[in-house]
Amino acid sequence: MSDGKISLEFLGEQMFRMQADLRGVRSEQMKLESEQASIRGDIAGLETKVDRLDTKIDRVEMKLEAKIDRVGTKLDNFAASVDARFDQVNETMATNLQVVLKALDSKRG
Repeated sequence: MSDGKISLEFLGEQMFRMQADLRGVRSEQMKLESEQASIRGDIAGLETKVDRLDTKIDRVEMKLEAKIDRVGTKLDNFAASVDARFDQVNETMATNLQVVLKALDSKRG
């Protein structure tokens, strides 16, 4: 090697090492691709579950809105009923006051 020539044995050993390293890199690449495919499958499964959950949430939301609307209607009806009762009580009190005032006027005169 001192005369500037490269030993073929040395080159052969280096090629064998490089081939072994390349096999290792390819093996790791295949593992990574396999893991990537597995992750893609997991993500697709999660997306499906999220879509189903969104659908369920939408259904629950619609049912809840319908129930809230029914409760609102019942409260409105109750408020109208209470208002009508108060109006009736006020009218009854006014009528009774008129009757009492007339009775007092008739006793004075």
